Amino acid sequence: DSTAGAWGTWTTLVTGAVTSINDDAGLKTLETGERQGIRDYENALTSAGVDEATKTLVRDDLLPLQRAHVTSLQAMRK
Repeated sequence: DSTAGAWGTWTTLVTGAVTSINDDAGLKTLETGERQGIRDYENALTSAGVDEATKTLVRDDLLPLQRAHVTSLQAMRK
């Protein structure tokens, strides 16, 4: 996805690399990346350099989706 930027490129690269290992390793790697995304979003919420409109987007839309994705990845690993 060209709109995902560097993180999307990284995710595509890692996903392709770990797919050859096994599904669990791939899911664990994706989960690790998603958890980093959560930390990044949480940091943005406390950053003076992030405007309020962006913080609202992160808090109300992006962060809940990111957390839901982690939950989905965890369920897939069980």
